[in-house]
Amino acid sequence: MYQAELVTFAFLLPVYRKVIPYVIAVMVITWLLEGDFAGKAKRLVNSNHRFNTLLFTGLYLLYGFGLLYTRNFEYGFFDMEVKMSLFIFPVIMATVRDEVLTFAVARKVLWSFVLGVFFSLLLCYGLAFIEYMETGSLREFYYSSLSSLIHPSYLAMYVCFAIAVLLYFLHTGRVQGMIRQILAGLLILLFEFFVIMLSSKAGILSLALVLALYVAYLIFKEKQFLKGIGSGALLGASFIFLFMMFPTSAERFEETREDLEQAGINADEIASSSGERIMIWWYSFEITNEHFLWGVGTGDIKDQLLIKYNEKDMVNAFKLELNAHNQYLQTMITLGIVGLIVLLLNLILPALYSMEQKHYLYLVFLILIGFNLLFESMLETQAGVVFYAFFNAYFFAIKKDPASVETES
Repeated sequence: MYQAELVTFAFLLPVYRKVIPYVIAVMVITWLLEGDFAGKAKRLVNSNHRFNTLLFTGLYLLYGFGLLYTRNFEYGFFDMEVKMSLFIFPVIMATVRDEVLTFAVARKVLWSFVLGVFFSLLLCYGLAFIEYMETGSLREFYYSSLSSLIHPSYLAMYVCFAIAVLLYFLHTGRVQGMIRQILAGLLILLFEFFVIMLSSKAGILSLALVLALYVAYLIFKEKQFLKGIGSGALLGASFIFLFMMFPTSAERFEETREDLEQAGINADEIASSSGERIMIWWYSFEITNEHFLWGVGTGDIKDQLLIKYNEKDMVNAFKLELNAHNQYLQTMITLGIVGLIVLLLNLILPALYSMEQKHYLYLVFLILIGFNLLFESMLETQAGVVFYAFFNAYFFAIKKDPASVETES
């Protein structure tokens, strides 16, 4: 039962976010109806690794503690509901039977996620084409117009991780046969194209990061210098070619460069999203300085940001009720330096563990998450928190890399 639910969840995650809470609810109901709570407790007691998986709930519990000194309980409880995956998935992964966490099941889950990303790509282009037939504007194939069901930054992150999965499966021989290998290579190229068209700056940088990590892995870890150089040249050339072919995507980086050059000007003189984000980061630091140790509380984060936007005449940010667009800042405003340290430990300690266990997909995932947290408050939205909570707990629970040649079905 769990296997079908995991595979279904992985497929639907990049396709349609509104159905995801229902899939999670089914998982929770399955966990409860299964019973055997004595057996679940025994697994925790007999396995330090399973118990350590539960430690990922610590961040969620800290947000719960943040309710004790908040004033806006309505938003606080809403925020706890959004973040509930941070508690649910570690508990499930720490207590399920061993057969649920086999490498064979894990590979099915990963392939299902890749298939879901491909289906999402087809869906996005199909919807964009319908809009194009009505408007005649090529803008329908870029950014939020192309990704109407999921924010383009999050969808681009999903696609980048799918590329990482495909690259590693190809490298470790999990894709058998010349035809399948060619199809996987073409799918990687198609995914690269999709990321460029999504025009998310964080997504495009994430793509470059994933490709660079793969080349570095070949050269420094596998000592395959010729393959690393050849793969780097091929992947780099395809990335540069696709990026230069679509000036609309390239223009967004030029806007960012200009905004960085004039970051000191008044907020209402900056029109682009990048410039607005820079100003939000700057003023977020002011809030953290005022509430350094424990933050403002789980429910008051939104109110404090709105007060600051109003004070600094950031009309658009105030109207749209924007978050900090940086999870590290967002967490520090909410829970202070204590919360920031816990968040960092949730990334650094598993990264060290993944290197020790040669769990390279997990390491790439953590690097990708840590990088995107710089540009988005990922844990404030379902698209971000569910992606992180699920794969983080799942990868940690299965102990070793499911794509490694050292692991068999």
